[in-house]
Amino acid sequence: MPLAPLPKYGRPPVTEVVCGVYFQSLDDLQVAHVGALWERLRRDFPRTETLPPLPPAIVANGLADFQIQFQFGPIEASPFPRVWFVSADDATLVQLQRDRLIINWRRRAEDSPYPSYDAIVARLRNVLGLLVGFLEEQSLRTPDLVGVELAYVNALQFGRDLDGPADIGSVVPFLAWRPPAGSLDRLALSGLSWNAQLDLADGEGNLHIGLNTTQRPSDGQGLVRLDLLARKFSPALETHAIWNWFDLAHASIVTTFSDITSRDVQNKVWERHT
Repeated sequence: MPLAPLPKYGRPPVTEVVCGVYFQSLDDLQVAHVGALWERLRRDFPRTETLPPLPPAIVANGLADFQIQFQFGPIEASPFPRVWFVSADDATLVQLQRDRLIINWRRRAEDSPYPSYDAIVARLRNVLGLLVGFLEEQSLRTPDLVGVELAYVNALQFGRDLDGPADIGSVVPFLAWRPPAGSLDRLALSGLSWNAQLDLADGEGNLHIGLNTTQRPSDGQGLVRLDLLARKFSPALETHAIWNWFDLAHASIVTTFSDITSRDVQNKVWERHT
């Protein structure tokens, strides 16, 4: 029986997508190698930035793991950096450090179109293949994959998607704020924080959901940030098999987002058309 098509949106509230792989540390990779690798990426990513490395991500069982990363072992005096390769429009970047490769897409303007999951995962496939080929040419160890990650960050804006924190039920119905009946001095709901963890099918990892009120740094616009993050960690992952995992993670994220949000808002604000 064919699977039902996933919902699609003309104006989705997604503001960032993270798609990446984790691997055993490439200890032989040096800064000079990264410079040579950039020459192969430079046409699509003409700008670079150097940042401190992210700490190793260890995911155990528990909701706290959604936002907490742990550092194990000694810290290098001068750790190998995290390098960003940035597209000309600043919307897409490749993040590389010794233990991970991540593709980020970021919405840089309100009317910037979402490029589609297929385009983002294809970018990761291409860059990972380029990295593996480069390491082989340099007689360096190629990545031993140990983790995969796909995350969608959604910004539900006050005044567009909902009126404010107390109106959360209009977008996420099961979180509707209902003060006690007959209360004369009702306190105003000014903030929200909610987390949940779901198991992906067939033991393929977890889907973490996080919802928090916040403000957009650029202009102070109030919003609810709704994150959906799928992750799987395993001692040994086969490169050819991870693409099916990304498809599963994407389908799980899209269907869960559609299940927990209001169909009325999906249709009228985000222009759902399937």
